This record gives sequence, structure tokens and C-alpha cells, in this order.
Amino acid sequence: MTKGRQPYPQMSSIYFISPATESVEAIVKDFTPPTVHLASKRKGPAYAEAHIFSTGMLQQVLFEKLAASPAAPHVKSLVETYLNFIAFESKAYH
Repeated sequence: MTKGRQPYPQMSSIYFISPATESVEAIVKDFTPPTVHLASKRKGPAYAEAHIFSTGMLQQVLFEKLAASPAAPHVKSLVETYLNFIAFESKAYH
């Protein structure tokens, strides 16, 4: 059994995710009412809004899943940062 995160329904949330199904499902779960949070006994979204940063391009099916979910009205920004690459030492510099 894992302990859930504390909800902050009046605050914004920041998600830094990998572009995977599990990540999108976790976001959707946070904003799907009615959710009963054990700590607060509150029903509803865990956060007021979401700012999502993905480490790579979100596949179309995942983007559509997020757009059609109850989380969609709460998403205020969605940024793809493209950090999923391999740096070869011979071509790296600092």
C-alpha cells in the first residue's frame, strides 16, 4: 500500500514527466472527480491547475487522451523540452 500525495486544491501543480502512458494516466487521475483523498476527505481535483513539462514529444494518442480527459480544463501549459537524447562524450563539450 502506498500513501497518496497531499492534495492542494487551491494551488497550481508542476508535472515534469516522461512521454509515457503511465505519466499521462497519473495526471488524469489527479484531476478526475470525484476523488476522495485520504488526508483531507475532499472530493474533486487534487490541484487547481497544471503546468506540464515533458522530456520528449508526446505521442498523438497520449495528447488526445489528455485533451479528452477531465484534466484538460486545468492544463495551463504544456511544454515539450526534448531532453531524451544520448550525448556521446567525443562530441560533448563544456
